[in-house]
Amino acid sequence: MRARLAEAFPAARGAIDRYLAEIEAVCERSPYLSLKGGVDRSRDRGGIYGPSLRQVLDGLTGDARLKELLCHHAILYGVAPEEIPFARHACVVGPFYRSVYGLKGGGLSLVAAYDAALAEAGVKVFCGRGARAIEAGSAGGLRGVRLEDGEVLETRCCIATVHPRNFLEMAPEGLYRPALRRRLEDLGESQGAYLFYARCNGPLPQLEGRNLYLVPGPPVAGQGTDLLYLAAAAEGNGLVAVCPAPPEWTDPATGRTEGYARFKEEAEARVLSHIEAGCPELAGRLQMVASATPLTLRDYAHTPAGGLYGVKHMIGQYNPLPVTKVEGLYVAGQAVVAPGVLGAVLSAFLACGTILGHERLVEEVRGCA
Repeated sequence: MRARLAEAFPAARGAIDRYLAEIEAVCERSPYLSLKGGVDRSRDRGGIYGPSLRQVLDGLTGDARLKELLCHHAILYGVAPEEIPFARHACVVGPFYRSVYGLKGGGLSLVAAYDAALAEAGVKVFCGRGARAIEAGSAGGLRGVRLEDGEVLETRCCIATVHPRNFLEMAPEGLYRPALRRRLEDLGESQGAYLFYARCNGPLPQLEGRNLYLVPGPPVAGQGTDLLYLAAAAEGNGLVAVCPAPPEWTDPATGRTEGYARFKEEAEARVLSHIEAGCPELAGRLQMVASATPLTLRDYAHTPAGGLYGVKHMIGQYNPLPVTKVEGLYVAGQAVVAPGVLGAVLSAFLACGTILGHERLVEEVRGCA
């Protein structure tokens, strides 16, 4: 990556070197990406206080095109360059810069692996039976989780991985003081997105070992976007396209009106045309299979505002910690540490470390290396 950037921006070679060095330095200091120093959240304060990605880039170079290019990975966390702490940006893009990784078999293979591990451990999984409330006992400790059908699963330990606003609706009464409750209700939401799934009539060498960014993006919801992100689907000759969407483009509160299906069809046609214009070798070879909007994210990922990554990780915003004042009740998920699948896994690691001991988990992970 260093060589390709220097080739494209030879006058900014020094800035590129300094930028990548800063990315590596942050990743080495991260308590989640580097296990050299154990898990200590005090080392992660740059994730709250800044500086922002925009401030760092402005201090490194005046090349507007280079700065624009380095900001495009904001699609991986859904926060604007002037809002995202540089440290948080570095922790997301650092592993991404080292190599493009993928899961063989896609996300479904990850789910299957978890299912198998849970079954081996004797864990019961209740599908289609939503959790309605987390109940505390008279002594203040955790009593259990009440399901939508009224059944109470008694427990002394619960890890809630839902969106913070949904958690507030489920949490025991009085768990948070009014001021803290308002702060959690007002957490900024990450950017929404339109997602498109297309099938090709043959192989896609353009996406082998790489992702593509088409800039500028296509007109969706009557407006143009900054970019369109393309990645190969897990199996077969398919691709996934992600188009960032400001919340006002599709207000999840409006629901699905009579024109919703037509809107999706028109958006699919515009995106397909944009892909073919940016990749002429794909013209006439793609068939759109399905699409999703922020409303889809609201209903299936349970993000109230339809954000792609739940709440933001932004400068000055204190997101939830894994520990609550109810003994035995913890929180995890994208809001706690970082966005995306990796962020959710890292938050689970932090929550489990709080319960079992961080050093124990760190040593066991080191033993797997």
